[in-house]
Amino acid sequence: MRGMSSIVFAAAVAAALVAPAPASAQIPQPFLALVNANVVDVRTGTIRPGATVLVRDGAIVSVGEGAAPSGARVLDLKGKYLLPGFMDAHTHLDNLAAAKRALESGATTVRSASVPSFNDVTIRELSKKGYIAGPDMLAAGLYVTPHMEDSVLADPELVNLIDGVTTLEQLRQLVRVNLKHGVDVIKTRGTERAGRPDTDPREQVYTEEQLSAVVEEALGKGVPVLAHSHGDEGSLAAVRAGVRSIEHGTFM
Repeated sequence: MRGMSSIVFAAAVAAALVAPAPASAQIPQPFLALVNANVVDVRTGTIRPGATVLVRDGAIVSVGEGAAPSGARVLDLKGKYLLPGFMDAHTHLDNLAAAKRALESGATTVRSASVPSFNDVTIRELSKKGYIAGPDMLAAGLYVTPHMEDSVLADPELVNLIDGVTTLEQLRQLVRVNLKHGVDVIKTRGTERAGRPDTDPREQVYTEEQLSAVVEEALGKGVPVLAHSHGDEGSLAAVRAGVRSIEHGTFM
């Protein structure tokens, strides 16, 4: 576990230090030189010991050997392992503390699997524009699910969905509101939740026709759909409808 801690530490430190400056800061930044790094090359499956990694303006310029260039800001990794940032493809990250924690854990890209409001969209923009040191985020916004509960408060256009999201037009409406807020992905469901005494995770929730309405509305704007689904019937309906991914798939 100590070795893994070294890997995560190196990835997280590098990610935090290369976070871009806010757009208002126009002063050129000096090179950041990460020296004495064991760089994990995921393309070749090899490790480059004692490497020097040069970073400028939030981007890696080179991975090589030798001393840091004159004037560079130097961070000696002392043999720790440096690797591309982890990707977390299923999060419910919706606050600044969680964004910071994700980056410091080594996750430099995360895909939201829905949040109660549109916090993931705002976090994406804060990170993209350099106001926070956070991961690159693919935002999902609101869950396209039969019962929105407090998520209906996220936009006044949703007031008519307080009693449920089941008709084809209601489904399309919720997708359109998500798209209006600039989401990168849409999340819907094929089956019920797991881990609760009142739900059977194998039970299908939306039909293929309903899921197709979600996918068609989203793909009209080039946005893919992911589907929470545990069991066979709901997962098959989601795949036939054209979703990009099945989340969980526990009983498939």
